Amino acid sequence: MSTMTDHRTHTTGALVVDNVSKSFRGDGGLGEPVPALGNVSLQVDHGEFVSLIGPSGCGKSTLINIAAGLVGDYDGAVRIHGDRVTTPHPGIGMVFQEESTFPWLTTQQNVEFGLRMSGVSAKERRDQARDMIELVGLGNAAERYPAKLSGGMRQRVALARALVMEPEILLMDEPFAALDEQTRMVLGEELLRIQSKLQQTVVFVTHNLGEAVQLSDRVVAMTARPATIKAIVEVDLPRPRDSSIVSSPRYGELVAELWSLLRDEAIAALGERERG
Repeated sequence: MSTMTDHRTHTTGALVVDNVSKSFRGDGGLGEPVPALGNVSLQVDHGEFVSLIGPSGCGKSTLINIAAGLVGDYDGAVRIHGDRVTTPHPGIGMVFQEESTFPWLTTQQNVEFGLRMSGVSAKERRDQARDMIELVGLGNAAERYPAKLSGGMRQRVALARALVMEPEILLMDEPFAALDEQTRMVLGEELLRIQSKLQQTVVFVTHNLGEAVQLSDRVVAMTARPATIKAIVEVDLPRPRDSSIVSSPRYGELVAELWSLLRDEAIAALGERERG
């Protein structure tokens, strides 16, 4: 049995989420508070790939935005190697679901952007960006503008722009959601290759259960709102992995296990949306 309830709340991990709760107020901040997260605790160790799954609107994105230092006014604490995160942290990189490339900049210029804002010299940032562009497989597209790139290529640009800043932890909020299934699987393979090479710590939000199994060391299943951790599933598939893993019986078993954990939560969330 691979389902676990040990949330590893001690403070030795690369990223520690300690008893985090968050509510939002509607009607311009004048409405009743609506709880989004309820006492979430989680530890992610160095070099680990952890995915968050759960019903739509349960608070996964809220949790990852809190971890990134983008959302404040919450109870509990988030720490990187013991340092509390209260604002955007240089040790954290973020890749969003939404289109985030600058359309007026080439691939090279997009990837250089953060380095330029940090005062890195022109030659150094050019070399670092070029290396990262090669790493994500866009060496032939360095001088193209986003309008000339496919959706999958633009997400590679966003990934390169985050990674070139050498973050200790990479947070990814449904980065492949707008892409077709084949492109998602190819980019999943690329992400695993890069993460293995850089020994990156990754927290990845997804609605796709197969994607979570393909990529992760552990998958965190969250309840309907207010989100808590229902269970953590260890993904005991061998590494290195590629998309051929989807044909293995164990892959299918793990996807089924995740769905059994989420089915009631998805029904509860759907009922809440219909009432709301």
